[in-house]
Amino acid sequence: MKEKISVIVPIYNIERYVETCIESIMKQTYNNLEIILVDDGSTDKSGEICDFYKEKDSRIIVVHKLNGGLVSARKAGLKAATADYIAYVDGDDWIEPEMYEIMSEEMERNNADIVVCAHKEEFMNEITVVSNIIPAGVYRGEELVKNVYPTMLYTGTYFDWGLSPSCWDKLYKREVLYDNQMQVDEKIWNGEDSACVYSAILDSECVCIINESPYHYRKRENSVSSAHDEYYFERFNALYKNMFSRMKRSEYWYLIEPQFNYHMLKFLNQGIGQELGIDLYTIFHSYLLFPYGSVKQGSNIVLYGAGEIGQIYHKQIMETGFCNIALWVDKNYLSYKKNNFNVDTPDKLEEVSWEYIVIATRTKIVADDIKNSLTDRGIDESLIIWKKPVEIKN
Repeated sequence: MKEKISVIVPIYNIERYVETCIESIMKQTYNNLEIILVDDGSTDKSGEICDFYKEKDSRIIVVHKLNGGLVSARKAGLKAATADYIAYVDGDDWIEPEMYEIMSEEMERNNADIVVCAHKEEFMNEITVVSNIIPAGVYRGEELVKNVYPTMLYTGTYFDWGLSPSCWDKLYKREVLYDNQMQVDEKIWNGEDSACVYSAILDSECVCIINESPYHYRKRENSVSSAHDEYYFERFNALYKNMFSRMKRSEYWYLIEPQFNYHMLKFLNQGIGQELGIDLYTIFHSYLLFPYGSVKQGSNIVLYGAGEIGQIYHKQIMETGFCNIALWVDKNYLSYKKNNFNVDTPDKLEEVSWEYIVIATRTKIVADDIKNSLTDRGIDESLIIWKKPVEIKN
């Protein structure tokens, strides 16, 4: 028999959308569902709509509670859930009929702890497919350490995470989700998904990423995720402390730490940046310096890495004319080409003339991995340059 899936739907004052959401879950081809509608103290007719559907479908459970925010609602739904597989759907979104059929098959086939899909973003009558930058595949053990953890919070481009932080585009095993959800501070109203998802991924033995996009995310101008008020900084502080204290306990913190502040910067930019009309990301990046002392002026180089450091180095070289970039390469070159960066595959190294390869990455562990791949090609190690990025202090 198929495993039961508990689908948790937090609902607050969304009477305009909630029927579409509930009906899309009821119409799933995967029938063994428990649908938990959490009415988080709605003052419109959302709660009544939940009760109406409860009478129509025996799989539906309704939880009425005082308003406490999205984190509180998710926790209430998770406490009520009885299944070993857990999923979330936000009450103003909707899902395609095959969503849980597809995701549960991947879960079973790979014995995954979390399955991650792409999604469709709907805004102003336009639909955009949003995929994960980390390629589709099954990641376990060393594959998680090498290919998921180093870029899952931040890929080096503002603001691209390697793996979506959203709670709702995933199917979870209960044991990897429960504690991570329950430890999220209920004061967090922006970034609450990140506070749960990334810790759950770090606790997983196998994560499966798929290209299908059966989830429809309805982006609304007045949604909670796009709003801030006088309590914004208190909530940002709660998010920072909550994520930092929990993720630092991971044995893979050394991979997470270089990404962490950049991930937090996005949320801070939504507050103080928007309030003051400045871009904190640009300011934050102005103090990183290309390793001029290791490269001869006027030489031809290959710039290896198109992430955060690579983009800074590229900009500085273009502005100063200190040397010539014969080729800019990255293993994930396709994702950068989509964003109009002139980045190619490392396989093109043999097609151009160069004097140095400059590795553009912040961490030594990533640089060593790149250097090993280059020496395996027969490239002289003395021609491969990596220096820990220098930060100029005021």
